[in-house]
Amino acid sequence: MFDVFFLDRAEQWRARFQRLPSALQDVHFHPDFYAAHAAPPDIEAACAVLDDPRGLVLYPFLRNRITDLNLVASSETLYDIQGVPGYNGLASTSKEVAFLCEFHEQFCAYCKSTGIVAELTRLNPAMEHAELFTGTMDLQIMNRGVIVDLTVSEEDLWHHHYAHAARKQVNKGRRNGITIRLAQSPRDIACFHEIFHHTMVRNDASPDAFHPLAYFQNLATTCEAQCLFYFAEHEGQPVAVELVTHGTEIGYSFLGGTLEAAFPLAPNDILKHEIIIDLKRRGLRKFCLGGGLVPGDGIHRYKQKFSAFGDVDFLLASRIHNRERFRRLVAAWSEAYPERLGRGRGKVLPYRF
Repeated sequence: MFDVFFLDRAEQWRARFQRLPSALQDVHFHPDFYAAHAAPPDIEAACAVLDDPRGLVLYPFLRNRITDLNLVASSETLYDIQGVPGYNGLASTSKEVAFLCEFHEQFCAYCKSTGIVAELTRLNPAMEHAELFTGTMDLQIMNRGVIVDLTVSEEDLWHHHYAHAARKQVNKGRRNGITIRLAQSPRDIACFHEIFHHTMVRNDASPDAFHPLAYFQNLATTCEAQCLFYFAEHEGQPVAVELVTHGTEIGYSFLGGTLEAAFPLAPNDILKHEIIIDLKRRGLRKFCLGGGLVPGDGIHRYKQKFSAFGDVDFLLASRIHNRERFRRLVAAWSEAYPERLGRGRGKVLPYRF
């Protein structure tokens, strides 16, 4: 049976999630993580489900209302859908083609009947599930990412997966007295936010990259089982932070920051190393570090230092459900905001830029 659960039916969503095999019980399918990123009535969390004797599919998404009156009439209700920040995709207990095709057919029919004009999904590179979308969505390689294999021994990680430069910087952090711990109190979450905000300001980040303290407080409470807040400290003072989200088998480097004055102490490499060891000891199998802004940039090369064999493609999957209305939407955006054409060029949902 096909159905779509919004948060007023979160317990039904949760029940289906708990029926998934352990390997599929990922943070990016969890109702609490989606609830933390919803902002009703314009951004609503939902999960499309196909549940029958052949198998179970979960496809969570955020339904985003298009509210710009330069693009839509006040009497018109239109949406597009994306996933939560990070990665998205399908959780399916079956790879049977007919079963997956039926899910996609029913989901597309749902979208067309409810005013959803377009869909964008950032496929999770750690789950290798592009095949679940092949033939039903347009797939394109958008970037490269790095995944650390946590199934090998700690010695193998250190000597064969880490680059010499990473080992050198980890040892430098140790010599400088950097210690690592997890958040223990609401005050820690406030400190995390301060360092994160400091980093975003220093990097001249775009407005959508900032998050208020309430965002982190919400994650720390409602998603406590899926979030780990790590601190690197020097002489008892936090100097670098990283938030790792996780399910049963995969961890994800999500958000973080470093105080500029602490860079000479090399806190980031030892922080990354201790996170890797902690996740491994918790029984996780992979740690997804993400990539850079573009393949091969400084951020991407930094992450590669921790995984000699873990470079992977990052794919986007997209689908247009109402081509004529989408065409008129983009045309209206182009006419209303010519100064944004450069930012939106080549994007699946250009009017979101």
